[in-house]
Formats: sequence, structure tokens, C-alpha cells
Amino acid sequence: MTVSLNRRFIPLFAILGAALAVTLLQEITPRRAPREYLKIACGNDLAGHVIAHAAQDYCAKAKAVDMNRLSFLQLSDCCGTQAEFALAGGDFDMAVLCPDAAQKFLGTGAPFRIFGPLVKNANVLVSRGNNTPRSVGYMSGRVLQYEALVRTLGRTAELHPIAAPALPYALECGAVDAVVLDAADAIRLPQYVLRPLPSGAPTAVLLVHNDALQGQNFKNFIRFYNDTVRRLEGSLCNGLLTDVLHVERREETSKAWQKLNVQLLTLPEEGSI
Repeated sequence: MTVSLNRRFIPLFAILGAALAVTLLQEITPRRAPREYLKIACGNDLAGHVIAHAAQDYCAKAKAVDMNRLSFLQLSDCCGTQAEFALAGGDFDMAVLCPDAAQKFLGTGAPFRIFGPLVKNANVLVSRGNNTPRSVGYMSGRVLQYEALVRTLGRTAELHPIAAPALPYALECGAVDAVVLDAADAIRLPQYVLRPLPSGAPTAVLLVHNDALQGQNFKNFIRFYNDTVRRLEGSLCNGLLTDVLHVERREETSKAWQKLNVQLLTLPEEGSI
């Protein structure tokens, strides 16, 4: 005798079967083994420099991994394809990314979370003169930069997404009147006019692997990082320029930095998140 199932129940069985498979997969997926050190993916922007400085000077067990060394090509932009490949393996405890890259990375389902903002107002408008620029290059993939430019300049200026490494050249050769650079790069160009490009959003955030959040190494690092930020902020930017960015200390450089209103932010410590 042949027994047939009512077709109305077939979708129900399919849904239950899929749910069971997902549950079993979650149960058998191994958690990442605890490390004896922390691995940090960071680039050459201001936030990356500060994180690496804190890791190298104040936490011997935190290993700063310069993303430029993860590929044969230099990775100076967290929105670049090479950065995506470098992070795809997930072999990092923390990553310093702009908010646009962070949201894109989290959209892949990677087991990370945004732990907190690191820097504000680090996007700088760099131009050859004081006149309002008619054409501006900004970093490809940076929606927040585009929105900040529209708020600052209106919609009359032509805005061009350009690969981050090519922005200084685009300005130098006259392809655009101005470009948006990270403060760590902009402060090295005294021959240009530097203007802040304010935004309500942070310039960089810290992503943390879910398995690292409760580790003692991570908690120690956050305390060390916060101590570093307070020390740098308390030095009226001189320690940041000389010790972290390795920029020659000059009065005009310090004044230019202060006008940018760049803010280093502390991260929440245990018990406050």
C-alpha cells in the first residue's frame, strides 16, 4: 500500500528540516581556540596608527598586523578589494575600518561586531587654494564622505570617487580642485590648504571577533588603548604628531592640526558595555 503525504504539509516539513539543519550546524561549528596574543588588522590611517602605537608600546601580547604586509599590493584603503580579501579569512581578533567598510564586512555574516568608534573628524578637505572647490575627489566606497561633501559644498561641486592611493596624484596633476584625505596623510602636505570635513559619524570604528570579546588579553588591550588616547589628547597633539605620525614638530603644523578638530575616542571598558 502506498502512503502519500498531503501537499500542504510538504512546505512545513521543508521549513522544519532547514531549521534543524541550521541548528545542528551551529552546534557542531567549533569556536575559535583562544590565542596567546591578539591580531589586529589596521591600515595607515590615523586610527590604524593610534591602535598600532598602543599595541606596540603598551601591550606586549597584542600583535599589530599592518595590512600592507598581507598582500603583494599596498593596502592603503580599507574599502579596497585587497582589504576585503585580507579580512575574508577572519583570522583577526580586531580590525580598524571606516564605517562603510565595517558595514559591508558585517554584511558577509562574519562573526564580528562593532565595538566602538575610534576617531572623529579625521576626513580632511585638501585643496590648492582658499576658493571653494568646483571638483572634489573622495575615496571610492565612502558613502559618508560623499554625504559630508554634499552638506559642506552643496550639490554644485562635482564629486568624483577615486581610489584612495590615487587621490594625492589627482590633486597634484590638477584633475580635481580638492581631495578628501585622512588626517594622517593631510598633515604631511603643508603646501596645500587643509580644511575640516565635519561629520556626525565616526571616521573609523573597531571591529572585534565575537570569541575575543571576553578574553583577558582583549580587556587589557582596551585599557592600554584608552590610556594611550588620554595621554595623546593631554599632550595637545604634540605627542600624536611626533610619536605616532612621526611628523616634524613645528608651530604651524600644530596649529593646522588643532584647526582640524580631530578627536581620538576612548572605547568602553568592562562593565560599561
